[in-house]
Amino acid sequence: YDRQWAILPSELADVLCGELKPDTLLGVLNEIFVTDFSLTAGVGACLSGFIDDGCYLGTVYGYLRPWWPEIHQVSEFETLPAAMKDRAKKDYDLRSSAITPNHITNPRIPPRRVWDLYANRVLPYYAMKRGSENQESESHSLPDNLLAVSHSWRPLSERRLVLTTINNKAWHVPIPKGTTLSKIRNELLILGAEYVFLDVLCLRQKDEQFPEMESIRKREWRLDIPTIGRVYNADLWRQRPVIVYLNGLGLPFQDGPWDPKDQFHWFNRVWTLQEAPRRAIFGGLQGGKREVTLWPASEDLPGVSKVVLDQMRRSAKASDDFRGIIAAIRSRTCSNPVDEVACLAYLLGCTTLPIYDADVDVEVAWSLLIECFPPKKRLNLLFADYGDSTGRPGSWRPTWHQVKTRGLFSNLPITSAWLSRLDGSSPSAGFKYGFDAYYHRIHVIQGCYIATLQPSRRTQQSGSVRIRSADGKTH
Repeated sequence: YDRQWAILPSELADVLCGELKPDTLLGVLNEIFVTDFSLTAGVGACLSGFIDDGCYLGTVYGYLRPWWPEIHQVSEFETLPAAMKDRAKKDYDLRSSAITPNHITNPRIPPRRVWDLYANRVLPYYAMKRGSENQESESHSLPDNLLAVSHSWRPLSERRLVLTTINNKAWHVPIPKGTTLSKIRNELLILGAEYVFLDVLCLRQKDEQFPEMESIRKREWRLDIPTIGRVYNADLWRQRPVIVYLNGLGLPFQDGPWDPKDQFHWFNRVWTLQEAPRRAIFGGLQGGKREVTLWPASEDLPGVSKVVLDQMRRSAKASDDFRGIIAAIRSRTCSNPVDEVACLAYLLGCTTLPIYDADVDVEVAWSLLIECFPPKKRLNLLFADYGDSTGRPGSWRPTWHQVKTRGLFSNLPITSAWLSRLDGSSPSAGFKYGFDAYYHRIHVIQGCYIATLQPSRRTQQSGSVRIRSADGKTH
């Protein structure tokens, strides 16, 4: 083979191991891995587990590929089933401990599933590599051989649903007409990818033909949707590239100006804002170099116009500016209004995330997000000029509707102040004040008062501040 590992043809990956005996399966694996292990009780027990589960050969290959090169004696096969089970348990515990009824306490959760392109199978994330046995520490750095694919979904009339063995036929996979998963896989391999996160395959999709699985999807989405940004924004200092399809998954790259009214173009979608990479590998681009560093700006890319690169760079830079994020969201579209709020959490650098619930009111989702705001960014809302009335008496901050329509954020140079939530455990608070209540610790100057107060425009007032010092003098 021309790579370190074999790339299984689809026909071989689709072989059902339930129809094989352990010695036959071992012979096939020996040929794939170029080894000569003999069948022992330990080897047989390991392979029989895959056979009994009715796995495809691609699934067996995907699970064993990270372990096989570290096996030097056949006796080591005896430990594999227990080791894999242990990693599965650690992955389950990591995800279970990260989520509360309303929030996700660990935003660095890795994706639940990945597409192993060599095995042509969707596998659990923990099957990717052996690495450290401390699964929690692994969540802080995604493997170098895992890349993310960012794309814009096409309209319903321009996509089809495919039932495929790649994801074990767990749900119908939506892909654009005019391409196939086989073509997409081939191009991703040509681009140098080994494992990828591709939402249509790795994120459980709503499937009307499998209504009994809908409750599982909703439960997974509570955690999986908010943490999608992890795979696109991981290790920014290393500038992990993202494979980007501007015109639809697997479709040819179309250069030049795009239609701003096209609700399905990559530049016009809300979710792609948090997927905008510092380094991009363009999918669908024919011939020549495909990778370019967008931020900080570097060289241009042959075959890609300056207008496209400039917009990509603006998207990559948008997350650095609070106002820029909101301005970008106002010009983009999504399938559910809640998505506009949900995509903000990673862009704002939140250390906790709200859970995803597509059925919740967008203003409730906004309130839950504010609870997760970094304290300094939250204080920007306190000083925002959002009009005379929020429609909510006593409210200290703008509604999502006001933020979206008016772009309301302060330009005050806030450097060391913050706004914390009164949640019953706040230091020195001693009580729970209620939903959407916050406090701000400030310095108090004793003997300070406002004199000669005069009303002015927009109900604001002006006057002079006077301070009486300890010696009785007034300043």
